[in-house]
Amino acid sequence: QGLFLVVMAAASLVGLFFAVRLYPQQIVIAIIVLYGISAIYSTSYFVMSPLFRVILPNSIAYASIKIPMNRVTKECFLMDYVTVSSILGILSSLALVVVWFVLRHEASVWILQNLFSFTLAMMFLATLKIQRFQTAFWVLFAFCLYDIFMVFITPYFGNGESVMLEVATAGAGFEEASSDLTECNRVETERMPMLFLAPRFDYRGGFGLLGLGDVLLPGIFVTYVLRVDYLRADTWVWNVDRKAEEFPQPRKFDLRKYFRVHRYFFPVCIAYFLGLLVTFFANIFQWTINGVRGQPALLYLVPFTLTTFILLAKRNGELHLFWKHSLDELNPNNYIFKKDDDEENKEEQENEKEEEEPAEV
Repeated sequence: QGLFLVVMAAASLVGLFFAVRLYPQQIVIAIIVLYGISAIYSTSYFVMSPLFRVILPNSIAYASIKIPMNRVTKECFLMDYVTVSSILGILSSLALVVVWFVLRHEASVWILQNLFSFTLAMMFLATLKIQRFQTAFWVLFAFCLYDIFMVFITPYFGNGESVMLEVATAGAGFEEASSDLTECNRVETERMPMLFLAPRFDYRGGFGLLGLGDVLLPGIFVTYVLRVDYLRADTWVWNVDRKAEEFPQPRKFDLRKYFRVHRYFFPVCIAYFLGLLVTFFANIFQWTINGVRGQPALLYLVPFTLTTFILLAKRNGELHLFWKHSLDELNPNNYIFKKDDDEENKEEQENEKEEEEPAEV
């Protein structure tokens, strides 16, 4: 399945590359519309509806409105009612998307675009979950090679153009000299929206780009790591000998115990941040191959995050558990895990019996 994801991503990217070359404005506009429709739901679900539930009285926020159920509404709604906070969330998110679409060429609209990209990333990460570290490892490794190939290697097969950068920066704007040739003005056109934008404060202006995939792919692994920590802290703590111990939950917030619970999550997040810093520095100092302007962010993010987790798991004696078992299998109430423990206990009992039996002369 991981290999299939990489193949599909490569095919989609190459297809977009040729489509953008033939119909640049039309393709980008179509993607902008799809992006905006998706952003309405994700922004409503993660930002606006929860915000209205906080600021409005419960009697208003949770008031339900009956939906007449028929053949059409049954396909659109899972329940026969909708709350006021959900309606206000959808309407306010729709208004934000309309404002973003109308003002998408303005420099200040990057704040809204980053908000939409953030909520879309949260929706994706909440939906797609990986159960095995082995799967996460090979998927990230394959996408790291894919990113390097699409950014640095594809210029050797074409006219010196990187497939990844051509698609990511399609319609990203250009610089144009003024009529009196005294200054250089930047002209913004349609650009791909599946990006996080960071404004540049140098003479060039414009924005630094971080692809949504550079957040989603490491993010899948980060959510796996967080679920590992929550599984460990729920009822037990792993030791090197894999014996379960009770882990009492503190009644009040304790920062030291909070970091102890998240013994994998916080280091991996710090590693991701450091990898992102290295990516930005590589872009600033133009560490490149074949003169390509831009960096494959996964080249730095994947090694930083995976290496950090592997070293910590190896130190805690748990790496073989993560590699061999899924999270469901590592649940102490699961049959597979109990079976392994029973086999170990049986072996220990047999060894104890052999030690107790007197040796024959």
